[in-house]
Amino acid sequence: MNTHLCAKIKLKNKLGSKSARNPNNISLQKRYRKCCKDLKSLISFTKEKFYGDKLMSVQLNSKKEWGVVNHLLNRKSSKVELEKIKYNNINIVDKKIIADMLNDKFTNTE
Repeated sequence: MNTHLCAKIKLKNKLGSKSARNPNNISLQKRYRKCCKDLKSLISFTKEKFYGDKLMSVQLNSKKEWGVVNHLLNRKSSKVELEKIKYNNINIVDKKIIADMLNDKFTNTE
């Protein structure tokens, strides 16, 4: 976040508190709404520039590109790890055996 953006946020907050104390002051209300609109467009422009620069810096690495895209979309990566699996009423905990069983299950579609 740059200093110009911080200054705009402080100004918006200051105008907001003043306009709340003086609800009949129409010019103050207009200044507050204009400041909110300007701040919203400045935030949008700053985000666009930030993510554009970020994507340009990782453009040769597709894994990092997808990391930026997922961060932008607020996607969380989740890894599910099986600790045990029940097969024919037997608990199996060996990861190699679990992997082989799942591989057999999904490759043999009869």
